[in-house]
Amino acid sequence: MKIFTFLSADGFWAIEVARAGLYEFALKRWPNELDRPISEIIGLYDVEPDYEVLTVTDAGLKVADFDEMESVGPEAKEVKFKVRLKSGKTRAQAWFVNGLDDGKTFGAYYVYVKRLGVLGQC
Repeated sequence: MKIFTFLSADGFWAIEVARAGLYEFALKRWPNELDRPISEIIGLYDVEPDYEVLTVTDAGLKVADFDEMESVGPEAKEVKFKVRLKSGKTRAQAWFVNGLDDGKTFGAYYVYVKRLGVLGQC
């Protein structure tokens, strides 16, 4: 998949939370291996001349009853949300806002999730 050009696709993941607890969701544009800021352009410029510069100003996460936005700094590599989840089936949606350009949203290309602890003990 080509992710260098601004793709405004957005959707959700159907997920099943196996164990209730506190979870951390890390939203990223680039995979962990690249360790790059969300708004940075990378790649082979002579091969891909149609790059679009993104000025990501906000990130959002909606999962179960959780629905929040966070500001994104110009050098941010990820945006993290801590969410208390009950076990069961639900939906998760993660996105960025290209705020200084036109306010378009696009799905977070990479979302890393880890369980931090048990509800009530975190």
